[in-house]
Amino acid sequence: MVEGFGLTGTWSWTFATDRHVWSPGLFRILGLEPTSARAEYGLLFALVHPEDRDSITSTSELLQTGHMIQQTFRIIRPDGTLRTVMSRGEVVMAADGRPLQAMGVLIDVSDREMLARAQAADRRRKRALFEQTRAFTSVTAVYPYTDFSPEWLELVGLPRQALLEEPTLPVLKEERARWRDHGRELYLTRQVVHTRPRLILASGEIVPYRMVMVPMRNASGADEGWVNYIAPLHLDGAVPGVMRESLEQLVRGIHLRAGRALLD
Repeated sequence: MVEGFGLTGTWSWTFATDRHVWSPGLFRILGLEPTSARAEYGLLFALVHPEDRDSITSTSELLQTGHMIQQTFRIIRPDGTLRTVMSRGEVVMAADGRPLQAMGVLIDVSDREMLARAQAADRRRKRALFEQTRAFTSVTAVYPYTDFSPEWLELVGLPRQALLEEPTLPVLKEERARWRDHGRELYLTRQVVHTRPRLILASGEIVPYRMVMVPMRNASGADEGWVNYIAPLHLDGAVPGVMRESLEQLVRGIHLRAGRALLD
């Protein structure tokens, strides 16, 4: 039943008789047909991605040491598709310490690994954006805040505890009350909070910023938190000359009327 999901498969190898047994699920994970492929540990090892083979327990190592460790590696199926699997196994030893049999399970974790790689790539993209423009997005569960994103802490250079006591501390002193009251009023009515304060950055610079907080709702319409967009004000509307000329040539009345209709 478990193997029917196509994500797991088991194998065993009896050393004295050189008998290999693979479950149907293992053949499916490896992309092999039980009728045309002969089950053996060497075949499994041959399907491992060349870059991952050094970290995999080889046939000779298994026979000599009788030891296996949990490993995650990639395999290349005969049709060329790539899958990532996690291997767990153990070796049965005789009373005199000789390895008698090895057995294990392979679990297809490709989707999990793909998700992890996608998340890592997204973090790199966001970091590159922040380093180049000092702009970033973040998500907060509640407002007033109980925590802050790493980018915000780095941008303003203030300790987390100080910001928890006074979240508007990075704002110029003469503007704090104004933007705090404005933001609280919109927050209480669950409206988009849009402020343009002047911030004191960690470098000591005073830079006008645009800060937008948008309420986030789940599938049932209940409030789930806030999505935040924080960027220097000078980023808005910075259109290079060539692009500006193209827009002036291509944007016509029908486009403006459509835009006004969308914005009601």
